[in-house]
Amino acid sequence: MGDLSELSRILEGKVIVGADITEKDISGVDVFKLAAFVTDYFSQVQGIKLLNKEVLDKIMNTMKVEKMPKEIELIKNENFRPSAKDMKIKFQYFQSRIEPVSSSSNDFVAHFNDRFQKLKKILLTRRNYSSTPISSISEYMSGREVSTVGMVYEKKSTRNGHILVTLEDETGTVNVLFVRPERQPGMRSENIALYNQASRIAKDDVIAVRGRLSKGLLIANDFAWPDIPIRARKATEDDFAVAFVSDVHVGHKLFMEKQFTKMLQWLNGGIDYKKELAEKVKFAVFCGDLVDGIGVYPEQEKELIVNDIYAQYAMFFELLKGIPDYIDVFVLPGNHDATRRAEPQPELDRELAKYNTGNIHLVTNPVTLVLNSGTWQARTAFQIKQGHIPTPAILPVYEAKTRNLNLIDFNTIT
Repeated sequence: MGDLSELSRILEGKVIVGADITEKDISGVDVFKLAAFVTDYFSQVQGIKLLNKEVLDKIMNTMKVEKMPKEIELIKNENFRPSAKDMKIKFQYFQSRIEPVSSSSNDFVAHFNDRFQKLKKILLTRRNYSSTPISSISEYMSGREVSTVGMVYEKKSTRNGHILVTLEDETGTVNVLFVRPERQPGMRSENIALYNQASRIAKDDVIAVRGRLSKGLLIANDFAWPDIPIRARKATEDDFAVAFVSDVHVGHKLFMEKQFTKMLQWLNGGIDYKKELAEKVKFAVFCGDLVDGIGVYPEQEKELIVNDIYAQYAMFFELLKGIPDYIDVFVLPGNHDATRRAEPQPELDRELAKYNTGNIHLVTNPVTLVLNSGTWQARTAFQIKQGHIPTPAILPVYEAKTRNLNLIDFNTIT
């Protein structure tokens, strides 16, 4: 089937393809992308929808224009003398190891075993818990206090409203009961808190449990999820700052280009607000969702102003040219980017990431340190349906010497 026949098939029932259009007219064009542009063009047309040569040329010209990255105009301050420019700071980053897998059942078993052992190790750093093999618990007498670590195999509620969780490890399974507290005056608040916390337990969670044995059941009096240990943050001798950016979503109609441009102007000293902080910025981390992508969610094409993934990335890296060259920029992919969805994600392909500056570093996700950073996309229809309330165009800037975290709101800066 030729491209013209394929285009006619896709548009069947929506748009009539005129007889004056030939295979040569659409040679080398992505037929599916062209069909999306044609459908969008005729969405506002009433009556007969005929794609003739004149209309096709107009649509093809629109596609060519959208492929061209737009140059941004920045207001730079010639008197801007950033202290970070003269700093010679050595840095290291550690990439995630990306290994191909065969996706067999053995791979999944190995993944969950590895995950279990790592989370178990974290849990056992807590002094209140030990790891009694689950198969040994059945040998103990009722009334004995026991502590163990396991993965949640099943969770359900009993007729009396208690929560029954089945835990498993490499040796066996055990049923853990979280007793529903009696609703009467004087009941202990810790029992209520334990029950409420247990209601949030999900399948495949790895938890540590401590409790008392009773007729084959482990009656829980405490449990814990693995958590990140709290460590003292280290300060640096050099007074520099790190800016964190994420969810840029270039290519989407709600990409906040105006506010993003303000951020670039601020980094170049073109905005007076907290200029002394802008002078310190030595590193910038872009934490994923650099572009909105193609085919990420249903009917996404209706919300895009750029329907070409290469053009989206060309626009993104054109924007990065506005960042001063003394700032090292680390670029991580996200779930909207053109790489695999699951973490760890490899760095972007250089076919997409085309740039010629030495301060840009393509890295894996995860890499070393990523703080939660604000989006540069206005609230979408999907987010409204889900009840998500983003905080767009807010730039977190971390000062390494003082350990202060600043939030620069480019919605309000003029």
